[in-house]
Amino acid sequence: MPIVLTHLLSGIIVVGVLALAYPKKLSNPFVFVVMAGLFTLPDLDHLAFWQPSMVNKILPTSFWDLFTGMFVPRPPLLLHNWIFPAIFALAAIVAYRYRWNKWGYIAILSIAWATHLLLDGVMLF
Repeated sequence: MPIVLTHLLSGIIVVGVLALAYPKKLSNPFVFVVMAGLFTLPDLDHLAFWQPSMVNKILPTSFWDLFTGMFVPRPPLLLHNWIFPAIFALAAIVAYRYRWNKWGYIAILSIAWATHLLLDGVMLF
């Protein structure tokens, strides 16, 4: 499993690309930071299984720590489950069809969650 900083950096990259594509929608720095932070949201389930050795999984001690455990297959568990990005994607589609102007935020939540699960190597079943 990648460390938390890896997920945050991936969020900054994805939201940065979206900000370049839609500069008027993502011009608020607070929204940018919150959206990048969404990429770490599934890691809240680690608090339920916290162990002192997990402190090393927050900040890197070397450059290569950013890539440790990336894409290593593991079974779904609590928030590390594909049902969540699927639900948020469906909610974004429904919000878009009903012309709710905040549908993009739900879509970004779905993208953030799915990206996190991909980096962690979470399997479908």
